[in-house]
Amino acid sequence: MIGGRNALVLLSGSMFSLWSASAMAAAPNSSAKPCASSDLTVEVYATGGVIRPSLSDAMFESPARTTTTGAAEQDFTARGGDIGFNSPWMPVIEGGAIVFPCRFFGIGIHGGGSWSGMPDGQPVSPQLAQRSSQQLTMMRLSGSIHGQLPISRYFVLRATALVGYRYYSLGVSGVGQREALLQQFSLEPRLEARLRLPVAVPFGVSAYVGGEVISQPALTVGGGLFLMTDWPSPIRRASSGTSGPASPPALVSPFETPGAAPVPSPMETPATAPSVNPVVETPVTQAPVTQVPVTQAPVVTVPVETPVQTAPVVTPPVETPVQTAPVVTAPVETPPAPPAETPPAAVINGVAFMDLAANGIVNIQSDVLNVRSAPSRTASVVGGLPKGSRVTITGVAPGWYRIRFRDGIAYVSADFIQREQ
Repeated sequence: MIGGRNALVLLSGSMFSLWSASAMAAAPNSSAKPCASSDLTVEVYATGGVIRPSLSDAMFESPARTTTTGAAEQDFTARGGDIGFNSPWMPVIEGGAIVFPCRFFGIGIHGGGSWSGMPDGQPVSPQLAQRSSQQLTMMRLSGSIHGQLPISRYFVLRATALVGYRYYSLGVSGVGQREALLQQFSLEPRLEARLRLPVAVPFGVSAYVGGEVISQPALTVGGGLFLMTDWPSPIRRASSGTSGPASPPALVSPFETPGAAPVPSPMETPATAPSVNPVVETPVTQAPVTQVPVTQAPVVTVPVETPVQTAPVVTPPVETPVQTAPVVTAPVETPPAPPAETPPAAVINGVAFMDLAANGIVNIQSDVLNVRSAPSRTASVVGGLPKGSRVTITGVAPGWYRIRFRDGIAYVSADFIQREQ
């Protein structure tokens, strides 16, 4: 997906460069400006599509708070891959308005979201499955910059850059209900195609493909409908040599001699200035037209040959082999395996741990990671692990790992342990 984001950025930049060159070519002199007051256009649109974000390493967080009854909730911190959201396909709807001060460039505002993202993986423990929701939502509000290339009276290519704010929301449960959020700044380039329908107003269909390039990688594909106040004029190639329009050819009488002064046609009435004295017109003597006799070539009759008929070819009959009935093998039914039993969770200081056999590496900005006697930030520190050291993980809980430490067990924060696959 990262390679696709780079390809979208390069292709969008190429489209902007091409449209800038087309705008300059459409205005070879100052009398034909690419942005005039008559080119102002407003467009509204609505689209639907799908978005596929990469959330396996994204951190969903919901800090602890106090409910109305005075009971303190548990905080929630988990990666998307541990919850079960790796790269889910999410349907998305979007709408907005765009203003084009000229036919090549425009700005707009957009809003949209998704309300039905489903997990594409499995949680790492039953506790995470019980605390987290099975539905992920997304909301976004952004502004946009557009560059378009009017190909014809019915087709427009467009490159768009959406800049704004996007956040993903996951419902979680503790003492009370709340949401774990993933908030981020969004920059999404898009390539769009718009096709006008043959109706009186500029109304038609559109299709687009885009991708997030700054925060969480995401691929978006969709299409929809649009309505414009006016359709941009298609681009035309500038004529070579002269910048002004070509003048129509002058009419020449068939009786004029090349190089001589033009003679008015007999069908035309010469325009004369008003005068008191009568004007005597001298008749124009036309030169006689000499006709050249045309000699017709003799008609030569080509004899037609009669095709030779050949005797029909008789094909000997082909014997059909005798087909035998296929042998049907009865399927062998395999008895279903008994369901695996989930081991009971161990509860330490109110935090339920599930058994897990894995290895991890200490990933911390400082030099030493504190090792605590219980899964709590207020528990006593029993030692430390240097940055980059390997640990053996024996259990997992929301925000904590249980590890082997000095021939015993201890607890460290899951935010600073990178688990090996």
